[in-house]
Amino acid sequence: MSDSRDFSTAKARIVTGVIAFVVGGIYLWQALDLPVGEMGAPGPALFPLFIAALIFIAAVITLADGYAMLSQDETFYLPAGKPLRQCIAVFGALLFLAVTLPFLGRIISPFVTIFIVLASLSGMPWWKQFLWSAGLTLFAWLAFVKLLGVPLPRGILGV
Repeated sequence: MSDSRDFSTAKARIVTGVIAFVVGGIYLWQALDLPVGEMGAPGPALFPLFIAALIFIAAVITLADGYAMLSQDETFYLPAGKPLRQCIAVFGALLFLAVTLPFLGRIISPFVTIFIVLASLSGMPWWKQFLWSAGLTLFAWLAFVKLLGVPLPRGILGV
């Protein structure tokens, strides 16, 4: 590897598979706190358990692919400049959501997360970003809290 920004594709897939496996485990652990329900009336844990299973399957496939590629000498390049800043902003927004959801609640945390993502990826004016953030937050609240009955945290303001 000649450039400090190029990496082995096989090793990157192995690391990604391990990270996905850990994330899937955390997701499964959190999903098990939700009520599973009964055969005729599934509870709010059903969808998260399905997603956790998909994450585990993707992790195993990614790990297997990475190990199969170890004998090859492929590299990939990390983004630089604006694409790197956009990746960091999206990752930071998702980290913000994970950290603040328990105490800021199901309205404020997703709204701010969506706003950060839109601000970093779109060329929209701030007021359109605000409206999209509000609309998507409302949609998520209706879908998860009202329709699926997922008990998301209310937060310190009670919303």
